[in-house]
Formats: sequence, C-alpha cells, structure tokens
Amino acid sequence: MIKTLLKTIAKIAAALLIFVVVSVVSMLAACLIFDFRSGFPDMVNNTMGSSLGHALQSALSIGMVIGIVIFLVKKKIVTFDMLGLNEACGKAAAKLGIGFIGGAAAVFVDIMIICAVDNSRITVFLDGTSALTAVLCGIVIYASVGLSEEVLFRGFYQGLFGERKALGIVVTALLFAAVHLVNSAYSVVSLIYLIAGGFFFSLLREVTGSLWACIGFHAAWDWTEISVFGLNDEGREHWFFVGADELVSSIVCAALMALLCIILLLVYRFRNKGAKNEQKL
Repeated sequence: MIKTLLKTIAKIAAALLIFVVVSVVSMLAACLIFDFRSGFPDMVNNTMGSSLGHALQSALSIGMVIGIVIFLVKKKIVTFDMLGLNEACGKAAAKLGIGFIGGAAAVFVDIMIICAVDNSRITVFLDGTSALTAVLCGIVIYASVGLSEEVLFRGFYQGLFGERKALGIVVTALLFAAVHLVNSAYSVVSLIYLIAGGFFFSLLREVTGSLWACIGFHAAWDWTEISVFGLNDEGREHWFFVGADELVSSIVCAALMALLCIILLLVYRFRNKGAKNEQKL
C-alpha cells in the first residue's frame, strides 16, 4: 500500500516537473527567436509581453507536449486510452469543437450575469488590427494552456487512478487548485472556483469518455474570458474590457462552475444508473 502510494506520488511529481520544463524551454526558445538581440530579462519581458511572442511560445509548447505524449506512448509508459486521447480523428474533432463552443457560451453567460449583478459595462479595449491580433494570438495561447493542463491533470493524473474514478476526480481537482495557487492574487473565493473547475473538468472527462471536450472547453473558457472580454485584466491585449468588481466576478464564476459540476454529476449518475439497469436485463 505504502509502496504504491509512493510510486503514485513520484509519478505525479515527475509529470509536474516535465510540465515546468516544457514551459521554461518553450519560453526560452521563443525569446531567442522573437528578440534574440536583447539581454535577459528584457528578452523575456519583450517576448511574453507581446501577443505574437506569447503565441510563439505557446505554439512551441503545443509541439513539445504532442511530442512528449507520442514518445511516452511509444515507450509504453502511458497509453492513449489512459490519457483519454484514444478516439478516432472525427470523434475527437467533434468533441473538441463541442467543448470549445460550450466553453465560449459558458463565459458569455458568466459575463452577462456579472454585468447584471455588478452593473458593469462592456467597453471596447482594442479595435481594428490590434483587436484581431490579440484575439487570434489568444487562440494559440489558450489552446496551449488547454492542451498542456488537460493532458497533465485530467489525462495523466486522473488516468493514474484507473477504475478508482471517485478518488481520481477528487485528487485531480485538488492538485489542479493547488498548482494554480502559486499566484498570490487568489482569494478564498478563487480557491473555491478553482476546485469547482477541477471537479468540472474531471467530471467532463468521465461523462464524455475522453479528454477532447475538456481541452476545447478549457481553451475556450480562458480565451473568451481573457482575449475577448478581458475580464478584470487591463494588463494584456484583448478585444473588450469588463471592469467588474473582482469579488463579484469571482463569486459568479465560482457559482457558475459549481452549477456546471452539479449538472455533470447528475448526468454521470444517470448514465451509470442506466448502464447498471441494462446489465441487469
């Protein structure tokens, strides 16, 4: 029992280390390509502070994550089935697209509720070419976030627990929240939001049977919230800006994510109950 636990902890730590290495290496490579003439740390600030530079780093990160997954599968360290990436291209693309539409729609509802509760207004932050650049680069940036985080958390971590699904969902959700807490700006409400988000994505994998919907939803949520609406974020390039009270927006986000968790949990239990009834027949 203890030996198995230690092995699991070691695998979790190793995967997190790979995640950090991918982030650092892709960032340094992007800096050398985008602004090799500047010295460090100006090189990093100039690259990651630009939408194009950040998108370049994200594209490199996507390539590295795909390469690492293929390598690990070939070495039989993991399987596509364990990671939730075992579906045919057509099904995978459909679930990815549905997840993306769902994520964008959820954020739109979130923004509308925040504006109604806080009496906030949506204002244009960028227009013309600047807005188009920010939105298009944002797709690459948050596709990278969605892919890498979902492969790590809902793919590898959740897959480690196999048939112990409930334990895998709980542990993965808590790990997801813990890793994001490195940002000191998070509050208690944000922590609840992160834990609810972790549960939501874990349940989404179980309900859909793969990781693709999780990747699409995660990428769309971040992209729509930050690159399109710029919720409480004046420091990055985005199309619109919603300057709502941070506490209000955090509470609404947490409540919406909790509601989505409840819906998925009900769907998951209903499907399992139906499957058990079919087996009895």
